[in-house]
Formats: sequence, C-alpha cells, structure tokens
Amino acid sequence: MNNQRLPLIAGLILLLALAVAALGWGLVRKPQLDSSSNELAVTLTTAILHSGSTDQLLAIAHPTLIQNNPIETIQAQLTMVSFRLGSWNSVDTISGAASLPLLPFLGGATTASYEIGLSYAVAPAKAVIEMIFEQGNWYVTSFNITSERLLP
Repeated sequence: MNNQRLPLIAGLILLLALAVAALGWGLVRKPQLDSSSNELAVTLTTAILHSGSTDQLLAIAHPTLIQNNPIETIQAQLTMVSFRLGSWNSVDTISGAASLPLLPFLGGATTASYEIGLSYAVAPAKAVIEMIFEQGNWYVTSFNITSERLLP
C-alpha cells in the first residue's frame, strides 16, 4: 500500500515545486516588466506627440491595433487633438502596470496598461496605452488620447 502512494506523493511534491518556482519567477520578473513597459509607454507617447506622427507606433504595433484602429484613424485623431487642444506641453502623470499570469505555464498573456496625464495649451488630456509582451518584446495593442474637450 505504501509503495502505491509513493508515486502519487512524489508527483504532488513535484507539482508543488513547479508552482512555487513559477510564482517565484513571476515575483522576480514583474518589476522588470513594469519598468520596461512604463518606459516604453512614456517614450512612445512623447515621441508621437513631439513628431505628430504615428511612425514609431506603427513600428511596434500589434496586429490587433491595426485591426481595431487603422493607423490612418489614429493619425486623424492626433490631428484633431492638436487642433482642439493646442500644442502639447508635457507628460504630467503616469499610472498603470504590467499584469502577469499567476502560473505562466498554464497560458495567458503578459500585458500592460497605462494612463498618461498630458498637458496641452487649451486643456488636459490623457493617453491610454495597452501593450502585450510577446517573444521578448512589448507590442502596442491600443493607443488613444481622451479629453473632455474632445467630446462632441
């Protein structure tokens, strides 16, 4: 009877060790992913607003971004933002973080979502950027600028 339980107990111990290792990996990896996604969100938003162009966004756009919002639509939005809000001044705040699956070997995507407070000549705005981490790189899945002055 004891010999029959030994493989079961060994399997459970191995499964527990794998789960602890995966959680440990997530705890180590989370700050790195937070830092890299935060830096990309600010750098990309700043580059887009400085240039008024979506070229840098296009370079790291995930296919879902292009499917949901063609680059021409995003470019038109940038033009409208400049027209209604005036010149862009600065990035004021950033909030958000990366999200990792609890147990990465069970699947699930590593994503990040940020809200970036922007200062414009006429009114404040907010850039909302969402990303996914695939094959060692961040890709933008959504980019939008909102402001009360942009509402109809």
